Amino acid sequence: FFFQAEDGIRDFCLSRGLGDVYKRQGINAEYMGNGALDFIYEVCKKKDAEGRLYLYKYMNFAAECLLSNTNPSTKQPTDLIVKEALLLTLGNLKEQITANQEVCSKIEYILEKCVLPELTSEIGFLRARA
Repeated sequence: FFFQAEDGIRDFCLSRGLGDVYKRQGINAEYMGNGALDFIYEVCKKKDAEGRLYLYKYMNFAAECLLSNTNPSTKQPTDLIVKEALLLTLGNLKEQITANQEVCSKIEYILEKCVLPELTSEIGFLRARA
């Protein structure tokens, strides 16, 4: 039985998902692109009307969400998907965080309280993201 992907690759086995196809296409495995992450990355490089980087506002928002498990904007509880997304954005913003001394000095607390505990999480996708 043959499986045919969009690009015409034929395998003599059942598909194990689109990941198999993408791996063989030579796409950069480190970064495949994500519109939301790209947007957050670009916004965090900009300054607000008071001249402060949006990075500060985003880091405060992320820290409050991660520490309280509550979205500070809506006062609604956050779930594991939100937590994973926040951890992903922290990783995506690593260059901006490390380039900014003030933010970099505060990231240790977030890492200690929110990221390091997930390294031993029973929830696999959070453990992987941490």
